[in-house]
Amino acid sequence: MSNRSLILSTSLALALVGTACDRRDTPVDEPTTTPSPSNEADIAPAPDPTAAVQGDAPTATTAATTDDSLALGLLGAINQHEIDAAQQAKSKQVSAPVLAYANMMEQQHGENLARTRQLGTLASTPEVQSMQEKSKSDLAELGKRSGKEYETAYVDAMVKGHTEALALIDGRLLSLASAGPVKDHLTETRGHVATHLEEAKKLQAR
Repeated sequence: MSNRSLILSTSLALALVGTACDRRDTPVDEPTTTPSPSNEADIAPAPDPTAAVQGDAPTATTAATTDDSLALGLLGAINQHEIDAAQQAKSKQVSAPVLAYANMMEQQHGENLARTRQLGTLASTPEVQSMQEKSKSDLAELGKRSGKEYETAYVDAMVKGHTEALALIDGRLLSLASAGPVKDHLTETRGHVATHLEEAKKLQAR
């Protein structure tokens, strides 16, 4: 082989090697993924767990329970007043007939109050609280008296109080209550109150 041919062959070989190196070193272009912009309008906001539910109306059951509780609360206030008045009368050394009446008031209204509490929650509404405050005020005024004057005033208060209690039971409590046991208790209580009123009138007339 001539020197000229050798030189050409060598040059061709070097050129091929260089081309191969260039192809190996050049990184292969990889497809890139471009994230698509998020569409905020398509993303629904998470519900707020603290948001209040609007428009919830009280159920008939809730209203009925509230009415029963109010009836029991008012009846409880009546009973407590009669118990407190009886205890005050017993501390005033009243005559035997009035003392016997006071003992009956304390026992029977105490039993009635216990039964009233067994039937449910006794409401403490402004109406009930007003009745309780009036009872305290009336007893405080009654307690300023003594002797025969106190005895007469106590009996008069029993006539007045039991008359008002009957009117409240007939005109309000029986229609206010809805539960059967509460209505039955009010009906039974009405009978006791009527008897107490008649006994108080007998003492008043003697």
